[in-house]
Amino acid sequence: MKNITFLALLSLSVICFASCKKLDDPAPANNDINYDLHNRIFRVKASSTATYTLTLTDYASDSSTPFNIIEANQNGPFDYGFTPEIGHTIKVTIRSEGKITASALYNGNYLSPPITVTDVTGGGSAVDYTFNVKN
Repeated sequence: MKNITFLALLSLSVICFASCKKLDDPAPANNDINYDLHNRIFRVKASSTATYTLTLTDYASDSSTPFNIIEANQNGPFDYGFTPEIGHTIKVTIRSEGKITASALYNGNYLSPPITVTDVTGGGSAVDYTFNVKN
């Protein structure tokens, strides 16, 4: 009986280890330097010297109905990309008591005009940026 139990556990262990996948492989998109270009990705990158709040709102074609809202309260780098629908409007709002650094990209290219960071009276900085998806 002990031999059967031992063989069963050994077989189960071999099957489990053989079917395991290496988890530290990067996602396929991280290997493609042109991923954002090939997939019409709108990407926001942001950071600040202090904790900040970021709201990214994707509005439907009528520009009044939020299609998707992403909110982040953090003190580390923010890097988020998604494929918006043509005709949508994207609004990015960032508030911080520190100095904000931010950029927006579409199809792998930095947008022009770029995100402008403004100083807030009493300290801190802010971003209010709007992008209309045309193609």
